[in-house]
Amino acid sequence: MSARDDLRDMLEGVPDERLDDVRTYLEHLREADAAWIAWQERYGGAGSDERVRAAVAEADADPRSSMPHETVVAWLRSWGTDHQLPPPHKR
Repeated sequence: MSARDDLRDMLEGVPDERLDDVRTYLEHLREADAAWIAWQERYGGAGSDERVRAAVAEADADPRSSMPHETVVAWLRSWGTDHQLPPPHKR
């Protein structure tokens, strides 16, 4: 059974009054898919995954000190609250 057949079977179970919601969802899905394809064409598609992995490996191998992104974000989000965190330390 194909994905198209699966979708057809699922749509048959949707009450008529909900079909406009389903249509809207599918239109958004089509637009998101088109945007994803455009992004892949512009930025290199699946090859970009390998470039990201290489960049992360290069950053991890860098001997200079750094701070985890999540730690910095938590610190910044704590600004102006009653429980402000101390500045993060380099690792």
